[in-house]
Amino acid sequence: MNYEMNKDKFKVGKEIEEIENLIEAYEFAQNNKLNEKNVLNCHKIFSDTLLIRSKRGKYRIEQGGVFGKSGLAYMAVEPEFVEKEMNVFFQDLNELISSDLNEIEAFYFASFLHLRFAHIHPFRDGNGRAARLVEKWFITEKLGHDFWRIPSEEFYKKEQARYYETINLGVNYYELNYDRCVGFLEMLPNCLK
Repeated sequence: MNYEMNKDKFKVGKEIEEIENLIEAYEFAQNNKLNEKNVLNCHKIFSDTLLIRSKRGKYRIEQGGVFGKSGLAYMAVEPEFVEKEMNVFFQDLNELISSDLNEIEAFYFASFLHLRFAHIHPFRDGNGRAARLVEKWFITEKLGHDFWRIPSEEFYKKEQARYYETINLGVNYYELNYDRCVGFLEMLPNCLK
């Protein structure tokens, strides 16, 4: 939305192309059901400037992690387990989509899906973008199309330090402590304030 209203403030080139690709992925999501095939298609769309063609819309086959200013901050699950973990993720997601959830439950599970997706870190690049898209897509599947308008992405950008602090639940996939996830789960509903 910021881009659409203030195009002159953005650098010509890759930055604008990344935004346009992300808009295209969100438009695709708004017109399609949330499932594995469509998430992979969205990744293919928005990772056009991030990855070489053979890596777009495909799970990673190399070790992945998150790097901060001081080096490696988080080591994701090994590449040979990514597909298995994503199968479990989408089985759980499909069960949640078919479940009767109230608004509070929908927000809780949307946030939790975001967190789990980011921790699996299934792609070579674009994992945060994909996790945030899945979160919002899930909410709209459960609560209606108007929920595409909630300002979650803007909130996460403004609260970026808190976002990274609360998503950090361990140094690697096997040491994640979900007992500490409440701070992260509170962020999505707080974007409505």
